[in-house]
Amino acid sequence: MFNNQENLFLQAIQKMLSSTDNDARTKAESDIKLWAKESYIQILEACDKFAICEQLDTDIRIYACYLMRILINEENYENWEKVDENKKNEIKINSLGLLGDKLGQIRHSASCLVSSMEKILIKKKEWPNLITTLCNACDSNEDEFKISSIKTLGLIWESLGKENFSEEEIILMERTIIKILLDRDRKSGS
Repeated sequence: MFNNQENLFLQAIQKMLSSTDNDARTKAESDIKLWAKESYIQILEACDKFAICEQLDTDIRIYACYLMRILINEENYENWEKVDENKKNEIKINSLGLLGDKLGQIRHSASCLVSSMEKILIKKKEWPNLITTLCNACDSNEDEFKISSIKTLGLIWESLGKENFSEEEIILMERTIIKILLDRDRKSGS
């Protein structure tokens, strides 16, 4: 399922997460972050695989999402720019797919990951259809996916503010929120 380097990285994460010694855990986490900076693309790809692998422990998947948030931020943006466009798109698609995961903790981590990614990628106009995609997902028949999409929109709106969106995106988000509220009111009988 994973190559040798990914297995070593996975073992390091497992060791760090299972440690009860706070000093050892802190050192292991800083080693993992240093390793991620030194082997950015390989670690980013491994984290992407770990996050979507339902056979892995939930804590490992959550930690993989957390590391991806660190790796795809302003401080590491120059490394992200070096990632192949197909791989970037795969990571974006996988991150969005996690919004529909069966586990609530993974959906929460995915919401944080997608909103964190959007925070940096919007400035570079690298994910131009994300808002439309999330608004469309708010009409999903799958409640978990719908709720996670709504939550992600809220996190993005809160962290970026209105000034970072086009007028069309603002209108789309406002209409989506109004529709959600009206649907909720109809269902509750208000």
